[in-house]
Amino acid sequence: MDLAGYLLYRLAESRFHLVEALKGSRSEFLFLTLFVYALVGVLAAYMAVILVASHRKPRDPAPRGSWTPPVVTVIVPCLNEEDVIARNVEAVTRLDYPADRLQIVYVFDRGGDRTPEILETLARTHPIEVVENAGGDRSKAGAINHVLRTRARGSVVAIYDADTRPEPGNVWRAVRWLAEDPTIALVNGRRRIADPGASLLSRLVSMEYHALYRIEHYGRPVTGGVALFYGSNGFFRREALESVAGFDSGMLVEDIDCGFRLLEDGWRVVYDPHLEELDEAPPDLAAWWRQRMRWARGWIQVVGRHLPLSVRRLTGRRRLSAAFMLVLIPSPLVVVPALSLLLPFFIVPAYRREFFQPIFWIVVWTLPVAYFMTSWFHDARRGERRWAELPIVLAVVPMIGYFALRALVMWKAFFDHARGRRQAWTKTARARSGPGPAQPPGEAHEESAAHEAEEAHRQGRPLAR
Repeated sequence: MDLAGYLLYRLAESRFHLVEALKGSRSEFLFLTLFVYALVGVLAAYMAVILVASHRKPRDPAPRGSWTPPVVTVIVPCLNEEDVIARNVEAVTRLDYPADRLQIVYVFDRGGDRTPEILETLARTHPIEVVENAGGDRSKAGAINHVLRTRARGSVVAIYDADTRPEPGNVWRAVRWLAEDPTIALVNGRRRIADPGASLLSRLVSMEYHALYRIEHYGRPVTGGVALFYGSNGFFRREALESVAGFDSGMLVEDIDCGFRLLEDGWRVVYDPHLEELDEAPPDLAAWWRQRMRWARGWIQVVGRHLPLSVRRLTGRRRLSAAFMLVLIPSPLVVVPALSLLLPFFIVPAYRREFFQPIFWIVVWTLPVAYFMTSWFHDARRGERRWAELPIVLAVVPMIGYFALRALVMWKAFFDHARGRRQAWTKTARARSGPGPAQPPGEAHEESAAHEAEEAHRQGRPLAR
């Protein structure tokens, strides 16, 4: 018997024994229970692998041989940023890098507030360049592309959002990564919430960010998976960014799309959790919902564009990682209905006996705790102990409710997408607090004016001046 025949024989034998075992089971609900266990098992295995991988100590970049620090252009796109822009300028101009090799460009689209005037005032006392997006594409992607075409001098391009505050040492660390390997196109870093104690929502978003940016986004590349660009705190090799024609303003999440295009073009992407920045959390649930709805619709675009491309162009563990990530995005469409179909069976005693196995519920309860506690311990080792998070983590229920709300957002996004409903680009609201300049009396702007500005910005049409 040849090898192929032997393998087929062994497969048929295994199938026979499995079928006989299932026939002999006393449970009428065995297949249903196995289905649920399989769903939880796949997710548990993925989380376990990521948790273990995240314990690998992040290494420092090591440039090969002698190298000259490159010119770095920092681009900060702005639209209606008057509540946060002063804090951002103060932080960005404190970046530790030779002044003659650091170009900081603030590019704005005129909206419904005083952002251009505030920037012009700050430019008198800070080493920044202020430019209006004069291109036809009036979006964040279009603003960045406009600076790349007309103003940028650097061979390295850094992108920061206007509501962020980067750590001073980010530039040096990022350019050392790029000097280490010429195939690295992008170095992306960790994002944290600036004021997690502002509300319960801010605390939950902060915990989500700690888990995502310290555990998942770091652990996935450690296992050989893919890293991407997550909107801000990214340092691009300009040659690589231009090779994929910059950012695509047709995508609601142009950052994720750009990261995939770089990978599919053969470039490497590095994620470094020691590159840190502080972000503003959405101030209320309505702002959070609008932000996540835009992200969800954008991810639907990404899945449609990149699932076939990533499977075809990537290889090995990177292909598996990208495919799993993209398939996981629409998973609420399957998992939520599947789990909801189980509810009627809980009234049947035989099913309850089959389903309520202690080991299953121990895994379901402890895995989320382990996931969030791991990020807590990573930061505690370097002296940061976020005690206010512990009651929320140990209770589990608040985080389950938060992620159920995320699943609801994804469901709504898919429903709107299926109906062909257009997703308007909406800017995330900012908290009106902190040392940034407030609106002077008599210059408050109506919400409708700001919304009109953002709609015009997304659609690329001129505003009525």
